[in-house]
Amino acid sequence: MPHDPLPTYGITDGDHESKVRSLSETDRAILGRIAEGDSDAQVADAVFLNLQTVRNHVSGLLRTFDCTNRTQLALAVVHDHYRRADKENNNSPFE
Repeated sequence: MPHDPLPTYGITDGDHESKVRSLSETDRAILGRIAEGDSDAQVADAVFLNLQTVRNHVSGLLRTFDCTNRTQLALAVVHDHYRRADKENNNSPFE
């Protein structure tokens, strides 16, 4: 029986797509870099933004996805990636 070992941190099947659709292109780029494990400074360099601007975006992403820290946010993104892959492939990497 499949199970869901990782918490979703605010990303659920019902509202994930609407949350992602509401993100700007910049927010999506920042979210992707966070999921890769980049620091705020690394994100700022990668997306050509001021460090404080990146921090403001990260704060907004944390609120959007009901996370208390960037680790939860990164886990939520990775977890969602596996959940979507599971639906597309009709199997679970966690079984």
